[in-house]
Amino acid sequence: MNPANYENLNPENFEVLNKNTHKIVHEIFRYKDWRGYLKRLKKVLEDMEKLNN
Repeated sequence: MNPANYENLNPENFEVLNKNTHKIVHEIFRYKDWRGYLKRLKKVLEDMEKLNN
């Protein structure tokens, strides 16, 4: 989070995440094109689902 936002902390702006999910979200957000990353990840997961069902 941008330190400039520390003064405006509002609990309504947060999602409760477990430790692993929190790490993954931060890792994905590092990508400039994180929306594209998620689109590609969704395709990979859908392909995995097809192979395993």
